[in-house]
Amino acid sequence: MSVGEGSNRYIFDPPCTSTERLHMPKIRKGQLETLKQLFAFGTQYCVNDPLCKLEYEYSKEEQINSSSLHSLGVFKDLVFLLRKVPYDDFLNQVWNWKVSSGIDHHGKSFLIVCQHVLSTFISYIELYQCT
Repeated sequence: MSVGEGSNRYIFDPPCTSTERLHMPKIRKGQLETLKQLFAFGTQYCVNDPLCKLEYEYSKEEQINSSSLHSLGVFKDLVFLLRKVPYDDFLNQVWNWKVSSGIDHHGKSFLIVCQHVLSTFISYIELYQCT
C-alpha cells in the first residue's frame, strides 16, 4: 500500500515482506548529521576496543540465557505458551492465560504486552497467510 502526503510517499508492505532494503541507507544523511550532534555512534571504533568487546560478550550471554525474561519471572510462561500450545487454540490460550504465582507487577505488565503482540502476530499470519 502506498500513501502520499504532499511530496512525500510512504510505502507500507505486508508483514511477509522482507524489511531489508538493499542499497538503501537506514538513516538519511541529514538525519545522521542531526543525530551526530546528540549521540556518539560507536560502530567503527568499537570493533577493537576491549571494553566494547567485553560489554558485547556480556550482552550476548544475557541474551542467550534470556536473562531479562528470567528477571521478570515470565520465562517459563512464555516457553510453555510458545512451545506447547497448539496453533488452533493459541489465541484462546493467550487471552485465558493464568500466570504463574510469584510474578511481580512488571512481569504481569510485560505479559499483557506479550498478549497484544502475539495476538497481532497471529492475526497478520492469518490475514496474509505467511508461512
